[in-house]
Amino acid sequence: MDNAIQQAENNNVVVGLIVIFVLIGCSLSVGYSIGNNACEKREKNHFHRHDESRFKKTTKLSTLPNRVSTKSNDLETTTSLISITNSTTPEKTTRISGTIVRTSNCTIKQRPPIKVNLDGQTYRLSRQSDGKHWQYDESNQQCVSGIPGIRQPLDSFTKFKFVKMNDGSYKIMSKCRKVFLFDGFGVSGAHSRCLNGKQNPDDNRMRFRVTMETQNLCRIRTKATGRFLRMDEDLHVSSIKNISDCNSLFRLEKVR
Repeated sequence: MDNAIQQAENNNVVVGLIVIFVLIGCSLSVGYSIGNNACEKREKNHFHRHDESRFKKTTKLSTLPNRVSTKSNDLETTTSLISITNSTTPEKTTRISGTIVRTSNCTIKQRPPIKVNLDGQTYRLSRQSDGKHWQYDESNQQCVSGIPGIRQPLDSFTKFKFVKMNDGSYKIMSKCRKVFLFDGFGVSGAHSRCLNGKQNPDDNRMRFRVTMETQNLCRIRTKATGRFLRMDEDLHVSSIKNISDCNSLFRLEKVR
């Protein structure tokens, strides 16, 4: 009888322990579920706030003025603001004396034009790339061409005088023959397509714009066409190819 009572009490204890463990397990499960839901809710709120912040930033950038301009007498600078999700990229267009320079993501200091008065001065011109002189060649249709060979003579046929016109352009005169040079490229019936002294029409093909790269390096363009004079592979000086390169860059050496 006592053993039966003792066995019943033991069974009750076991059942009680089982119930306790079940309750503990259920409590942990419910707590985990609640915590997991809270974490998910916090993450959603975080992403939602981040999206709103990014949207406000993009909207703010989009409302910036599309173009900001500043002008002065010789300089006009235009800045465009390009809206991107997280940044803006300025694209600048600078116009200086008719020349457009475009830059992006960088700042370039534009050099002021170099002013040299060539009026009434006599120079010996040579190609910057190899030092070959201009020469008024009477034996070659009175054209201007480079001197072949290494030795470059320093005679009157390599001297040229610049005469300034009212419009700022120059006439170029052969010092030895006192004739002005004419760009015959593109002229129907011209004596030569190269720079020559045979024709003397006194028009804009006999006037030239001189742009100084340095104090003694220049580029020369025919006023009528805007084409660059250059000394080509055949050594003739002409505007046929119209390329701004080392063959159209000439050194000025002042002489008497």
